Amino acid sequence: WLAKDMEKERRWKMKQSKRFAHIVVRGKHDVDSRAKRAAAEEELRIRRVASKIAKEVKAFWTKCAKLVIYKHQTTIDMKRKEVMDKHLDFLLTQTERYSKVLADDLTKAKEEKSKPKRALPAPPAGGEGA
Repeated sequence: WLAKDMEKERRWKMKQSKRFAHIVVRGKHDVDSRAKRAAAEEELRIRRVASKIAKEVKAFWTKCAKLVIYKHQTTIDMKRKEVMDKHLDFLLTQTERYSKVLADDLTKAKEEKSKPKRALPAPPAGGEGA
């Protein structure tokens, strides 16, 4: 009976050792897979942070570009306004001149109408004209 008991105990120990070996392998596999999963999650987290930073940088440079465009457009508008103001001053000056000339012509015409008509001077003798 002792031999049977020893054989039984030996088989039980072999089963236990196989079971423990399987558990250790599975545990090692779990540790490896957990490490891989943790590394993948860390990489994903780093990518998300980098993506967020990249979006912020892009937004910053977009705002800078808009500011540069706005300043450039403002400069162009100021120059255009200066040119238009000069043109307006020119037009006003021309209009004032034309108005003055027209007013002078009207006053001369009025004066000539109010003055008595004089006879035209005689043409010069000698026929130098035509």
